[in-house]
Amino acid sequence: EGFGRFRQTRRPEDMVVQPVFFAFNAESFGFSGSDRFFLDVEQFVCEIRQNISSPLAEDAEDDDGRIDFFPGCDQPYFPSLRFKEFAGAQWDGFVDLSQISYQQGSLSLFLHQANNVTSTIRDALIEEFGGSMVVSNQPELPPSLLQSVAQRQPVIPSMLISDYDAEFNNPYYHSLFDDTENFYNLGANGTLCLIADSITRALIRTAFPEVPPEGTSTFKATCSFIDMFVGCLSDSQFNCSVASEIFGEVAEAINYNERVVPEQYTGPFATVGRARSRAGLAVKWDLLTGFMALHNAFEVTEIECESARDCTNVTLEHNGELTNESHEAFTPSRCVGNVCVLSDVFLHDAYGTGLELNTENDTAAF
Repeated sequence: EGFGRFRQTRRPEDMVVQPVFFAFNAESFGFSGSDRFFLDVEQFVCEIRQNISSPLAEDAEDDDGRIDFFPGCDQPYFPSLRFKEFAGAQWDGFVDLSQISYQQGSLSLFLHQANNVTSTIRDALIEEFGGSMVVSNQPELPPSLLQSVAQRQPVIPSMLISDYDAEFNNPYYHSLFDDTENFYNLGANGTLCLIADSITRALIRTAFPEVPPEGTSTFKATCSFIDMFVGCLSDSQFNCSVASEIFGEVAEAINYNERVVPEQYTGPFATVGRARSRAGLAVKWDLLTGFMALHNAFEVTEIECESARDCTNVTLEHNGELTNESHEAFTPSRCVGNVCVLSDVFLHDAYGTGLELNTENDTAAF
């Protein structure tokens, strides 16, 4: 939210480094979500790409008026290949935010590094946090997704920020019982807000190197928004204002606040399809992806919608005449707050769909 707010004050060409925000699932199962994602980036090979050379063709529309195409892979089936853009990408650094809020008193953080490679984001983080963060001297990395990055992408300057050096402080970490009771010092001078301030300024300095440090020194995260959004993701009900902003009229129609209880546990092992049968998890995913899409949007249109299907033409017009060689450049649109929003937000089904597409005789059956 903070970085997106600052980006809106600058020209697009001023940003020379593109921040990418990840939210991994199934991390309580040996960090399998992040590990499998980076494994797919490293090893996944599409044998037969889907033929979408002319998605704007009239014959692409079915009887329901829906454009039925996906810029993905037929064999093995994968609905989107956008994740392959990370293969061979020039990373400035990868930062994992681990357990950071189980502390009282003054802010005290540790920076763990998978390698000693310097990077712009590392230097910016150290400078912004100052004396409240020290570089850990532990000989081994603590359990975290940093191990996945270090194993799959060892050339990436990767680091972990945590409120512990060698051992967890929070006895409920990565468990079903780790909820908002374990967030200390919320509010304007709370742990999460102070951390958000420093990380946002470090991201701005990395992405916009022409902005002098004094240009970001007074930039502050919106603490009330942080407290509200964390509570919305972690509490037993979606009773926050951002839920209404993201879901729009749909939130009132299906009465999320009373009928849907979100799952607090962040580590369920569930594919996208399976999650749709679990209302709490599905709605939490919709909330998170909608939030990321809205605050990192290329364009917020005035086209009204009730679901992503209503934004199909927006997607097609933005992507133009896609070819089979440009699948990785595909940008989708999402229905956020009852309007179509163009944004690079994707769900990556890291363990596959378990389905195989049958393309014989020009069919699209599974």
